[in-house]
Amino acid sequence: MNAALAMIMIGALGVVFNKNVFVKILSVEVSNIGSVLLFVATSYTSGSKPPIFDGKLEYADPIPQAVIITAIVIGFSILSLSVSIISDLVEKLNRENSDDIERMTRD
Repeated sequence: MNAALAMIMIGALGVVFNKNVFVKILSVEVSNIGSVLLFVATSYTSGSKPPIFDGKLEYADPIPQAVIITAIVIGFSILSLSVSIISDLVEKLNRENSDDIERMTRD
């Protein structure tokens, strides 16, 4: 669980302190992976079996697994869309610094 919190913090610090837009996108993805890892770590139950009903009621809940798979797919979709939009913007403006891009788009 500490590793997940560390990944979330590293990603948040990367978004705040980096000026390169591609590094910012990767930092958001690191935070996303950290949140998925945190969810997996908190939903783990020791001694549980796969969600196959065999007459006993001690099995892992399949709902967190479905939520995590959905979060991974949505995170990858957002990453792909962000990279494509930012790469077009960087190509048109010839800048990778987020402050320069923000200044140019305001004018």
